[in-house]
Amino acid sequence: MQYPEHLIPKSTYKYIDDLEELRRCTLVRHTNDQTIYLPGTKQLNPEVLKVEVSSSQLRDLSTNLLGIFTLQDIYIKVNNENLLELWVEGDDVAHEFKEPFDFELKPERGYFYFNVHDVLDLEIPGGISGIPVNFCVIHTPIKANFWHFSIRVFSEGVEVSQLDISKTRKTKIWKGVKDFLIGKAFVGSNDYKILPEICYNK
Repeated sequence: MQYPEHLIPKSTYKYIDDLEELRRCTLVRHTNDQTIYLPGTKQLNPEVLKVEVSSSQLRDLSTNLLGIFTLQDIYIKVNNENLLELWVEGDDVAHEFKEPFDFELKPERGYFYFNVHDVLDLEIPGGISGIPVNFCVIHTPIKANFWHFSIRVFSEGVEVSQLDISKTRKTKIWKGVKDFLIGKAFVGSNDYKILPEICYNK
């Protein structure tokens, strides 16, 4: 299989920061398998947003912007750690992608969606443990995928990971926001908007 050219960043690209356009778009997140529902239901299992105490995973929830990135692309797993590094604006990725060293297909993966506006507008009354929180959607392109975005948790303009509080309290916040965030996730058919080219081409 040839690695999809449309995923690789180009030197003519720029970081995507137009929140008004992004609000109309959709993010997709993959799961390791297709068992994403609670048993016997069509309700998304909160465990698909697992927060391990050791890793505090929700500090940076990895997603992809649907549009040029397609649902077929979620089945591609990048194996080369160098290609998972953040892309620097203006750089060309001069790499010959080879299977399976650089990437492989994972057809067993499942997926679910977030509407960007649902994430950005999510309110948690009273915050978590008395700390006000909100969500941000940040473009974090990597060398193997320009369309990679992160959902991160902030408190009054400061990322939770940078707050001057204990790790235990941070983990409590990430675990607390998980249920609110999973309430905005959805599955099924999705008529998503393609981001205008002016938003990512210089």
